[in-house]
Amino acid sequence: MKKRVVALVLALAMILTCINLPSVTASAYDADTYEAEDATSFGGAGFANDHGGYTGTGFMAGFSEVGRGITFENINVSETGYYMLGIRYANGGDPKTLSVYTNEDTANAQRVEFLRTWGWDYWGLGVWGYKYVNVYLQKGANSITIAYLSGDSGNINIDHIKLAKSLITVVDNTSKIVNNGFDAGNSDGWTVTDNGNRGFGVDNGDTAEGTHKFYFWTGSSPYQQRISQTVTGLENGTYVVGLFVKISINGPTPSARLELTSYDGDKETFLDFVVRPDRQNPYEWYEQEVEVKDGQLTIAVYCDSPGNVSVQLDAFKLYHIVDKNALNSAIKNASALNESDYTQDSWDNFQTALDAAIDVLNNQNATQVQTNNALIALTTAQSNLQEVVAEFTVTATAGQNGSITPAEQKVEKGNTATFSITPDEGYEIDTITVTPEKEYTLTGNNLTIVDVQSDLQVNVTFKLVEIEPVEYTVTATAGENGNITPAEQKVEEGDTATFTITPAEGYEIDTITVTPEKEYTLTGNTLSIADVQSDLQVNVTFKKSQVEPIGDGIILDLDFSKYTGDGTEPAPITDNTGHLTLYSNLKAETIRGKTGIRFTGSNKDTDLVHWSAATYDPFSQISQGVTINMWINIQSRTRWEHIFNFATGKNYIDDEGDTQYTGNVFIFQLTDSSDRFLRAGIMVNGNQAETYTGGKEIGKDRWTLITFTQNTATKEIVIYVNGERFHSFQSSQSLYELSNAANATEKGPKSVNYFIGGPQPHAWDSDFGVDAVMSRFTIYNRALTDEEVANLYNPNQQNADYTAVHNAIDAAEAEIERGIYTEASVAALIASINSVDWNKTVSEQAEVDAMASAILNAIEALVRKSAPDEVMQKLTYTDEDGTTLPYRLYVPDDYDSKKDYPLLLFLHGAGERGNDNKKHIEVNNGIIRRIISSDNPEYDCIIVAPQCAENSQWVDTDWSKGSYDQSKVAMSKYLKATHSLLNELQKNYSIDSRRLYITGISMGGYGTWDYITRYPDLFAAAIPICGAGDPTKAEAIKTMPIWAFHGDADGVVPVQGSRDMVEALEELDSPIRYTEYQGVGHDCWNNAYEEPELLSWLFDQVKPELVSIEVTTLPAKLVYNEGEEFDPTGMVVTAYYDDGSSKVVTDYIIDGYDSTPGVKIIIITYGDMIDMFEVEVKPAITIPGDVNGDGRVTVVDIVALRVIIMSGEEPTEEQLAVADLNNDDRLTVTDIVAIRNLIMNQE
Repeated sequence: MKKRVVALVLALAMILTCINLPSVTASAYDADTYEAEDATSFGGAGFANDHGGYTGTGFMAGFSEVGRGITFENINVSETGYYMLGIRYANGGDPKTLSVYTNEDTANAQRVEFLRTWGWDYWGLGVWGYKYVNVYLQKGANSITIAYLSGDSGNINIDHIKLAKSLITVVDNTSKIVNNGFDAGNSDGWTVTDNGNRGFGVDNGDTAEGTHKFYFWTGSSPYQQRISQTVTGLENGTYVVGLFVKISINGPTPSARLELTSYDGDKETFLDFVVRPDRQNPYEWYEQEVEVKDGQLTIAVYCDSPGNVSVQLDAFKLYHIVDKNALNSAIKNASALNESDYTQDSWDNFQTALDAAIDVLNNQNATQVQTNNALIALTTAQSNLQEVVAEFTVTATAGQNGSITPAEQKVEKGNTATFSITPDEGYEIDTITVTPEKEYTLTGNNLTIVDVQSDLQVNVTFKLVEIEPVEYTVTATAGENGNITPAEQKVEEGDTATFTITPAEGYEIDTITVTPEKEYTLTGNTLSIADVQSDLQVNVTFKKSQVEPIGDGIILDLDFSKYTGDGTEPAPITDNTGHLTLYSNLKAETIRGKTGIRFTGSNKDTDLVHWSAATYDPFSQISQGVTINMWINIQSRTRWEHIFNFATGKNYIDDEGDTQYTGNVFIFQLTDSSDRFLRAGIMVNGNQAETYTGGKEIGKDRWTLITFTQNTATKEIVIYVNGERFHSFQSSQSLYELSNAANATEKGPKSVNYFIGGPQPHAWDSDFGVDAVMSRFTIYNRALTDEEVANLYNPNQQNADYTAVHNAIDAAEAEIERGIYTEASVAALIASINSVDWNKTVSEQAEVDAMASAILNAIEALVRKSAPDEVMQKLTYTDEDGTTLPYRLYVPDDYDSKKDYPLLLFLHGAGERGNDNKKHIEVNNGIIRRIISSDNPEYDCIIVAPQCAENSQWVDTDWSKGSYDQSKVAMSKYLKATHSLLNELQKNYSIDSRRLYITGISMGGYGTWDYITRYPDLFAAAIPICGAGDPTKAEAIKTMPIWAFHGDADGVVPVQGSRDMVEALEELDSPIRYTEYQGVGHDCWNNAYEEPELLSWLFDQVKPELVSIEVTTLPAKLVYNEGEEFDPTGMVVTAYYDDGSSKVVTDYIIDGYDSTPGVKIIIITYGDMIDMFEVEVKPAITIPGDVNGDGRVTVVDIVALRVIIMSGEEPTEEQLAVADLNNDDRLTVTDIVAIRNLIMNQE
């Protein structure tokens, strides 16, 4: 059997004339859904789920009395305006009302009527409908509230709300459907057709809403029926059509499932639903969106039934959906325009259209046609705006050597300015400046500035045309045994070409040729050719150097007395024979009247004076004999110090890459003992038989002349010290033979290398060099006689004897090394030593002896440094809290109360705690000792050194942890007492408040950091040593001069504590200085307090002087009523200093205010500076009879006066002023009567 179905159709025929305006697509469903159970309930409304058909987890019920409701929060929209809101609700009874409002604005709440949806008995299957309203929302987050307000009837259930996602509103056009709910009691306005086998009609009862409904019905026979109405007078646009439908089964059910089918030519499925088990469906709401195109809409419902089915229709609805988004965008764009850019008439028309568009946007009942018309009117007015054509002046100027035209031109706004630039002959454009800055284009000499939007100034300057210089090539070549560099160079016309010529060892420059011929200059090995005017060719040749002895057989004369090296870079050594060109990295040093080169005792190449025989070989010239003579001053000794030797034989590179020599010959050496005995002679590869190791001691710090001679024929060696022969012996070899004989090994070619200051590198241990100063080193090509050698030491016996002077200086240096004397007395002793004239003759011996006596007298005059315990007063201070603080005080002997003195506060370490008032200045007192012992008047100061009690601390924190949080650590009572002590000392002594200094070690280092961050304006400088602080407080002390110290091997206080403070200050561009000693432990104060610059740095620090203050921002309140207190809120006081700095201060003093009427001069004091400003105090307004002070006279004042009188207490002046109306200085019933009369006489 073929299945039959019931079909219900909403046939919605629409025609909309096409225009280019916005319309709504699926607007009724283009929305966000918010479940009611997620809203916030109040007043007794609450969650329920005892009826079916809801969405989500339930619904909200209980809207049964005033004050109940729900609020949907965090409703976010992108634009301000009206939005369509759909409320899904259930109402099983008569129509009810609730109020809808947004953002707690109950004053503008809308009362909304909710019609009946279906009887409450059918809630198990859900009886729901939508109610559409418009709500006004602000851009961003909003709230929407549905509540039972006064005047509402309430008591519906709410499932959820749907809110349009954009500016979509709804206009109820239901009234345009004739007899929409059949409540006329008939089907007037509707057309009904059927197939003749049907029943239909209108009756009352069992309605979705209102009083009547329409129904189709038949018995068991099938039927097809239709009801329709054409609604006219509609605006084109988007609509939502809906109605309530109820289907009932009145006989045997032909099918358990029915379909609602929409007929529009072909059949297509519209919606399915299931018939209820009790054969009775409740009313269901159905809706559909349609487009109206020709101003009318046909609504039709078709019913195709198999029989035994009745269909009830009720409450047709028609809603007009309005899209205002395009209008909103147009309004936003139009509002950004500037009136000044357009003519007044066009702007007035535009403004009128804009105002009208805004009215439509804000009218929730505006239709789509009204919206579209407003959009058309606004866009038309905007397109008709006429811009004001602005005209700007563009001027142009030119510097010297050119011009720019025109000098001025008028340019309409947005147009282009064009100039022509003409440089003078030989010149070109240099710079172009446009003010205010604007881009330009330069094409050739044409300058273009596009899109002119303001007046402009153009300036152009010119420069000489650059001419490429003429360039010449100068080449250079060299013959054998040398080179010249560079081989080629480019030289601009008129410039100088410079070359370096380097002969090979043993060779010198022979000839220099310049082609074409041109003059040149040769300075040393530097060749210069000035004023080059053509290409040139330079050629240089070399020849072997000629060795010519000078002066009585001298073949080498190294005059170290002329050496000036400072150790930073190679310095030249003077060879008076001109045979050697040597350089050294050693330092020059002057000792007891002579200057020389200082050998360090090392055995490195850089610490020796050495050269190869290939460069110059003096021993090749000693075939007749040799004399080696040197002036030397021994400084210290270690092991076998070599003074002079040479390596002979074949050299080679060993397996470790070092150069080795097969033969070694030393001439002079010091023995391996604590004394400085001379070892001289010839030692060949360790053969000591050829040496003399006698007992001639070479004294420290004494200039000694050592001489070695050998006759090559006899091989006799003679040793002289200070011109006197003290030993001679016969050698089996001569230096001449050793330096020139072929060596037996086959390691390589023969070579000879000379070494002064130590043995050849790598052949001996590194400490075999000599620690000495050498003033002269000379080699002769013959053996000098005894008389000649004596004359080398003391020519013609003319020199005075300086032995006594040397002995006195030795004694003086020993005393100075003890370090126990004052700086001034030591300086006097050093001055007496430096005053020695070392060039006296025998005839001036008495003067030499007097110089020795002067040194001895200066030794006798040395003054021992004073110990701190001897010169510091032993005192005790008790502060206002009862804390007792032992302290030591140093005041200069010549203290003058008319002079201001710096003050130094010294905070000791943990090991010096106690109450003996002694040990904290006896140990670790370096800075105190230095200041007290100094004779420098710049260091005259007052020193205070308090002592912290046993088991107490300057800062109550664990110093093994490093940095700490000061906000969690109160100022310790001993640091508080110290602060009070400083204030007391400043009252009793002449102390310079701009030069207070603080230093501390270890625990005192903590105290130093803590004190200065708590009182950042107190001290001029600080020296914290191996301590820590709170890095977050660095801002307060960022301008204070601080020199911090720590040892990186500190095992007591972590070095990170100092690093933290330093890093925090460096980030603030503080002048912080930080010294961290490598490998030094906790006691780094020994190093710190001996820093040479420490005292001069400390006493150079002076706090900037306060020169003025200014109330840079007045208080917010400048007018007061009588009796009010002064309020400084908002006031800013700035202090200015003599170094140009300034800062905002808060610890100022306020004076000059009282609360009596009148103008008050407020005086702000900070330091010694003041600033002033005025405030006004207005007199209090007294109203006779106003006892309670409410500004009027009423019966309440009579009651208040009666209470005062009955209390029996003496009235106050204020009470008498307002209530004693008969002026008898008391309050009585007479005054009550007077107040009553005042009341009765008031108008």
